[in-house]
Amino acid sequence: MNADGSLRGRQAVALVAAAGGGFLLYYSGRRESDHGLAFAALLVGVLLFSREVVLPKAEVFGWLVSLGELLVGAALVLGVLTGVAAFFGGVMNANFLLAGTVSANPILLALELVLIVAWRPAGWWGLDRWIIPRLRRDSDRRPAPVVDHARQT
Repeated sequence: MNADGSLRGRQAVALVAAAGGGFLLYYSGRRESDHGLAFAALLVGVLLFSREVVLPKAEVFGWLVSLGELLVGAALVLGVLTGVAAFFGGVMNANFLLAGTVSANPILLALELVLIVAWRPAGWWGLDRWIIPRLRRDSDRRPAPVVDHARQT
């Protein structure tokens, strides 16, 4: 926070990341409907996938979705691979919306799109500040050689 109490850009984005992660952590153990297929009749591909693949193994997919929400939420709260976590959170929320489940998902999807675009400032206040430099290769850290095009002619 600045001396006048206002937030700077990085701090605001970090708060958005933590809030989005908190929502996903909160909703990872809650389900408001059993199937959420109210509007899926409009989307034949989603309906077929749901009917043929998901519904026969609903317990397994329910567990996988809860685990995914938990991992994405924890990653966003801690600031670990923020852009990647926001992307996969957006994929999950888009799937929920396509299946016809509308709760806080549109708001979360908008927050995740902001985090995908602004992943660097969001990660600056989290663990990305230390993790991302370690993931880079040594070749990424060295500057590229300078080529003098005037001498090559």
